[in-house]
Amino acid sequence: MAKARILIVEDDDYTAEALSSQLEYLDYTVAAVVTHGEEAIEKTIELQPDLVLMDIKLKGQMDGIEAAKQIRNRLEIPLIFLTGYADDELLQRAKLAEPAGYIVKPVQGSELHASIQIALYRGQVDTRLRQTERRLAATLKSIGDAVIATGPRGRITFMNPVAEALTGWSQSEALGRDVTHVFRTLTEGTLTEGTLAEGTLPEGTLSPVQHTDQAGEEREDIVSRSLLDRTTVELPARTILRSRDGRSIAIGASASAIQDGGGGVTGAVLVFRDVTEHRQAEAVLRRAHDELEKQVQSRTAELARASEALRVERAERKWAEEALRESEDRFRVAMKHSPVFVFNQDRNLRYTWVYNPQQEFEPEAIIGKTDADLLPPEQASRLTEIKRRTLDSGIGTRQETPLTEADRTFYCDLIVEPLRNEASEVIGITGASVDVTDRKHLEDRLRGLSLVDELTGLYNRRGFMKLAELQLKIANRARSRLLQIFADVDGLKQINDRFGHEEGDLALIEVARVLRQTFRESDVLARIGGDEFAILAADVQDGGAKVCAARLRDKLETHNLSKPDRRYRLSVSVGIAHYDPAGPCSIEELLSRSDALMYENKRGKGYNDRAR
Repeated sequence: MAKARILIVEDDDYTAEALSSQLEYLDYTVAAVVTHGEEAIEKTIELQPDLVLMDIKLKGQMDGIEAAKQIRNRLEIPLIFLTGYADDELLQRAKLAEPAGYIVKPVQGSELHASIQIALYRGQVDTRLRQTERRLAATLKSIGDAVIATGPRGRITFMNPVAEALTGWSQSEALGRDVTHVFRTLTEGTLTEGTLAEGTLPEGTLSPVQHTDQAGEEREDIVSRSLLDRTTVELPARTILRSRDGRSIAIGASASAIQDGGGGVTGAVLVFRDVTEHRQAEAVLRRAHDELEKQVQSRTAELARASEALRVERAERKWAEEALRESEDRFRVAMKHSPVFVFNQDRNLRYTWVYNPQQEFEPEAIIGKTDADLLPPEQASRLTEIKRRTLDSGIGTRQETPLTEADRTFYCDLIVEPLRNEASEVIGITGASVDVTDRKHLEDRLRGLSLVDELTGLYNRRGFMKLAELQLKIANRARSRLLQIFADVDGLKQINDRFGHEEGDLALIEVARVLRQTFRESDVLARIGGDEFAILAADVQDGGAKVCAARLRDKLETHNLSKPDRRYRLSVSVGIAHYDPAGPCSIEELLSRSDALMYENKRGKGYNDRAR
């Protein structure tokens, strides 16, 4: 195994030499020794070491903490601080750089070795975690239309707009609720096509997949089963979703457990889609197929009776059989991929047959034409190239391609297969195309989840830092002031101890809801720690800090009055720091100032349940 390469950042020659000797004795490789923060950044980028040992107190304009922050922003390399000082203020600043360890000089060999091993292991774990996140993002590319994410106890942490539309629940209303209260399904029994199209179901035609818990009994559902079995669970093929507003929607659904790197279950993802049009298309195709079968049977019997006497009749029977096989090929594609746009084209790529479940669709407007007659030149050229490749090679293909209609761009999943005659000659192509635009948008939405707090739906610390840095740049350009509000929930430890962590989580969700009601949509709201919230808001009037604090108190009081049966009252301690472009500072410094002011407010109330 290769030796770990370590960069030493130390401005004292004697200490640097001693560290180098200790590291070599411990069987590490010293990549380089530098004395200034700026040089440390350059060398880290250049050498890509496995770990950085950083002295906090450095000569020059940049100290070790600032250098460490810049390294962490650019590279995922573990870092250990070295210092001869250990005061609280220094520790608080050092925490913001997210070091992997902290060693007080003089450095002992055993302590140095243990700290390095832990830091290197943590770096490996972080790398595996990022790989797991990328694998999850790749998996989500194949999901359907609607998505609900839950925590490990089946409580909802996320819903996309399609899930909101199908269930009738908004995300803000559903957050924190048990998924079975929002996703209510029944198994379809005797159901006519008419009632399904109207969105209502006759009495006695459905049997429940999950049961209400009026008697206090635990309900079984696919999310609970996926969390328990740590696997993917699918609903029966003919399942109906009962929305909040009473609609009955035919769906297909599956739930998958989400596991962390240690094999623990952190939640589940429920994926479902509206298949009402698919069911209707199936019914249409079945009727057409039955009618075609009747016609073929009648024609076949007629040909059988005349086959011995008339060769012409035999020829007609052969033609009918070929027509039957071609029709069956068409319907097999339509049945497999419905509801989609299904088509046949000849060797000149002229449409000879099309099917689309949309009622306003008119096949006569397409039959006999090519893509060049129907689409802009660039799009027609792209589709023609794909289809011509299948014609020339005789091999089917599948490709996702963007198309433009009016003023919007949408994405199609295009499947093309060769169409052959009885002699296996390619006489054209048959294909199907489905609009996957919603899925593409959903994938983009899910990629943003790494910036959102799972419990409250607010931004997490990472999301807050990214957006706050952008807001500071905008404020500097516009010469506008900002308010940094740091809020800490009072007595959360007592709530957890007396009523349980589930009640504590509910308290955090309610505080997040009150913060949304208090501040503007343009303000940046985040949960940055266990019971800590941060808000970056525009300071648009004189006395803005007092106005914000008073409005928050009023909203909390109104919320408490709306919960008369609850056994505790929600309150928060608040610290507000001003940001003035005339005297700029970093977001970390703003957080530190507002945190200190908040702690003074909390001590004044008599709370001391916050570890510092």
